[in-house]
Amino acid sequence: MAIDEDLLGRELQRQWLDEIPQAVLLLDGQRRVLWANRRARVMVAEGEVLSAPQGILQPGSARQGTALEASMQELAAGRDDAGDSRIVRLPRAGASPMLGFLSLVRLEGLPAEPGFRLVVCEPAAADALPASRLLMRCFGFSPAEARVAVGLCEGLDAKRLARREGNSVNTIRSQVRGVLEKTRTTRQADLLRLLLSLPVGH
Repeated sequence: MAIDEDLLGRELQRQWLDEIPQAVLLLDGQRRVLWANRRARVMVAEGEVLSAPQGILQPGSARQGTALEASMQELAAGRDDAGDSRIVRLPRAGASPMLGFLSLVRLEGLPAEPGFRLVVCEPAAADALPASRLLMRCFGFSPAEARVAVGLCEGLDAKRLARREGNSVNTIRSQVRGVLEKTRTTRQADLLRLLLSLPVGH
């Protein structure tokens, strides 16, 4: 009996995606959920961070729904400032927001329509964050830049970082630009992927 290797590969990929701790969803341009892994299905069923009434993905707040839609439109339009991925913060009660990494994908069977992959993960726990001293050694960050980089890994935005650091939002944004430049990344999504791949500890 002949084995369809493409079909087998897709099935193995789906099984693997069902085992990872991050939520992974495939969406069409109207935010319809085309596929979700096990973690994403649980998250949608719980309804706190994401829900899918009538199969349309909806973050926990209307504001985040608008931000998600705007990010999808920018990626689909290929705007120069959109880059290859976007970060969407997904608020939840009594905890740091979850981080959604949104990127374009090609949907099988729908070549003319943009598709999107949304990977949702917990902000890094304190014992899973890269150490400030490691960041300073690896990238030449100043102490302030290293603290900002760690804060981004925790899921903090510029306003919350400014409150924590006792600085203005403009100062934090300037430090984020410095962090991006020193890591040779252009988007926060790419920066976080890089930082969270580093060894942890102090």
